[in-house]
Amino acid sequence: MAKDMYFSPVGTYSVVNGAVRYIATPETLFRVDEANQKTPIAQRQALPVAAPYQSLWLGLEVDDSIASLEGITFFFDWSTEADRTSFQPLLALSPWHLGGKNLTVRAGLADNSTITGSGSPLEKEFNLIYKVEKQILSASERHFVTIQAAPAFQTVGLQRQTYPPSVEQWFGERNLRTLREPLWWVEVQLPHTINPQALAGVFSGINCFPVVNRRLHRLTYRLQQNLNIIPLETDRCFLAVREVRTSQNRELTSLPLASLPDLDADTYTIQYGVSRFDDRDARQALTNLLDLLYDESASFAALGEDFLASVIRELNQALARLEAKVAQKTQKRDAIPYLVIKPKQPGETVFIEYWTCDGEDANRLPVGGRLSPYADTTLRKDSGFLMTATSGGRERPKVPEKITRYKQALLSRSRIVTLEDVRAACQAELGAHLHTVTVERAFRIDPTPTNGFQRCIRVTLLPSATSPYSPNDWEQQIRLLQLNLEAQSVSSLPFEVVLLSH
Repeated sequence: MAKDMYFSPVGTYSVVNGAVRYIATPETLFRVDEANQKTPIAQRQALPVAAPYQSLWLGLEVDDSIASLEGITFFFDWSTEADRTSFQPLLALSPWHLGGKNLTVRAGLADNSTITGSGSPLEKEFNLIYKVEKQILSASERHFVTIQAAPAFQTVGLQRQTYPPSVEQWFGERNLRTLREPLWWVEVQLPHTINPQALAGVFSGINCFPVVNRRLHRLTYRLQQNLNIIPLETDRCFLAVREVRTSQNRELTSLPLASLPDLDADTYTIQYGVSRFDDRDARQALTNLLDLLYDESASFAALGEDFLASVIRELNQALARLEAKVAQKTQKRDAIPYLVIKPKQPGETVFIEYWTCDGEDANRLPVGGRLSPYADTTLRKDSGFLMTATSGGRERPKVPEKITRYKQALLSRSRIVTLEDVRAACQAELGAHLHTVTVERAFRIDPTPTNGFQRCIRVTLLPSATSPYSPNDWEQQIRLLQLNLEAQSVSSLPFEVVLLSH
């Protein structure tokens, strides 16, 4: 039975009542359908004409209440990862025009797309949600181009067109009869380094933004005297606490590394599988103690056999009472995180919000998957779609993965200085999916068209024969790995990650 997956934006974004309806390249005219589907409706009829650039035309339909294109963010995607890496940076570097007037653009999302994480650098270091959102933004920023400055639609000389003259020259008036509604046509003048096949695979849209697989849960609790231990139960993977507020609208402060005796008033901490690598629970620890008393009874002979028998009998009775009190589950469940709060005054009510996610189950959701608003009535029902396949979700690390990450944290402190640090970071990131990792200093061709050769750190990965990752999965993992290496590195040299085939 399929279960629902929940997604939310990684920041605050503006949407407009509009859409990209047509995409015209020098060879093909496409009609943009829902999601990221486009249908060719006309092929070039005229002979190619030599020009210093090749144009990409975007036919945009927007509501009459919108005064200009300023602040609107365009989403772009290409048919292959090689095209994304090579040609995506050219979009923001190329001239943009609307009705012959220049548009000022920049790469990335709009400036108002803030993410979680206000506070000091130390607070951000222990803010898991901030790190997750920052990683997602870094991975998705290359898909976006934002218009920073644009003339108002009421400017003299600007008007909607059924199609621009250049498009009519390419495809002929007869093939353009299906274009009846006047649109705003944006021209992007791209260099000829982009081949026609790659340009035909480009897709563009607006009202797009990065999302993360997570669901918000809310819990109300009345505080007691001294410490309050609150289980955050869920049938999904616990992600992080979003916020804890009192009924007086007073936000409690998180202390990630605090021990229980050190908690101050109006603070909280989370206890969740820390200080150990295995999954032993309290009952198993008591059972191990009981076995120890049985096996090492000779060592406790000095205490007296009657005393030892009495202690064992009391432990057995305590275990029996625990088993009778707690219903035993037939299915193994994950460890439950606990929120520990020290109140300023007892009797107050706190409102707890925390995130959960689906881990690896949320990976590989296909492009075009339909999204329905869950807690927002301002959006049209079934108007949302996945523009890219989902990736990056993980389960809780197993014992070998914990040990590898622990070693990497001890050796590098999450900072990459040497080539060995790069190798350790790759092992911690991909673990059993890798067979070998080779790190060396090398040269590459800079993807920026105005540059030439560039020094870099080349990371060559040989996948493990047992890795379940598909080629598309490896493309996503390589992209995330490269971003993580660049974020942790103290070197000014860029990284180039290469995947070898078996």
